Amino acid sequence: MIRSALRPLLCAVTHEAGQGGIARVSSLLWRVVQDLYPNSCELVIAASSGVDRFGWVNKMRFAGTVARRQIFRECDFLFFDHLGLARTQGVLPRFRRRPYGVFLHSIEAWTPLNHNRLRALVDAKVRVANSHHTAARVAAAHPEVGEIDVCHLALGSEPP
Repeated sequence: MIRSALRPLLCAVTHEAGQGGIARVSSLLWRVVQDLYPNSCELVIAASSGVDRFGWVNKMRFAGTVARRQIFRECDFLFFDHLGLARTQGVLPRFRRRPYGVFLHSIEAWTPLNHNRLRALVDAKVRVANSHHTAARVAAAHPEVGEIDVCHLALGSEPP
């Protein structure tokens, strides 16, 4: 299958400007995915604007959307911009899950992890850390996760 025919799904915490480093990473990843897979990539946001942006309703809506897209084969692979989001893969039986990757940011992945986070990290087909330091700390804390690639973040220009 050629790359342009693939349908990636980027799963992001938020995509709003001014919402911190994870939102910035999400924006950069979205631009890269759009460049690599024009007209075939989709974005699913976990947190909407507002006071209750990380409330259980948003979490359930996000998990349901991600699960549905995989069950109905509406995507070929997923990429999560945060390890916490990848836990949604645990709600699906393995035979329904599409391959996925996860971006690792630092302490979120190198501290002791609960079962769901560790399973999400181990089961990921691709693990990308934002620095060699983060990759080394995650590998030392969780040697069972396997290879971790490094992708240094770039500043880039603000999206239009």
